[in-house]
Amino acid sequence: MTYTYVKPSATHTPTTGAVIPTANWGTKVNAAFDLLAPNSCLVNRVATQSIAGTTTTNISFDTEYIDDNAFFAAGTATRITFPRKGIYLVDVLVQFASNANGYRLVTMPRGGGASDRGQYSPAINGAETDVAFSYLTAERAAGDYYEFAVWQNSGGSLNITARVAVALIQDRT
Repeated sequence: MTYTYVKPSATHTPTTGAVIPTANWGTKVNAAFDLLAPNSCLVNRVATQSIAGTTTTNISFDTEYIDDNAFFAAGTATRITFPRKGIYLVDVLVQFASNANGYRLVTMPRGGGASDRGQYSPAINGAETDVAFSYLTAERAAGDYYEFAVWQNSGGSLNITARVAVALIQDRT
């Protein structure tokens, strides 16, 4: 669906009655108000996911808390897909189990290709290692998607949990 703002007064002015509403007047008004509706999602990896050492692995999300416009589908549980053309804010938090060795890395490969953003952290012993960042995208087309990949070199497998939130900042249709 294309979202284009149409001023209701351009179609119908109730005070003068000068223009009789067209057959699609209600559709145009609804499209204008759709722009005010939230377009966001919040997905988590609640159950731990095991990440093998020195192997890049996509996070497979298992819980959807908010999804206003079909960003997430369980059939493609590693992806967040943008439902419309726009600029988005992506907020990422991945928690790695405690381990004193190596580094932790989180990246955002776009459309199965190169990463637009990544963040690494040295390991923290005695507490989980959190890798967190926010990213404001350039303009993305409807249907573009991100996956969220993790890598670690602790010397063995580590469990993670994760949270990703995405919100439409500016509609570009």
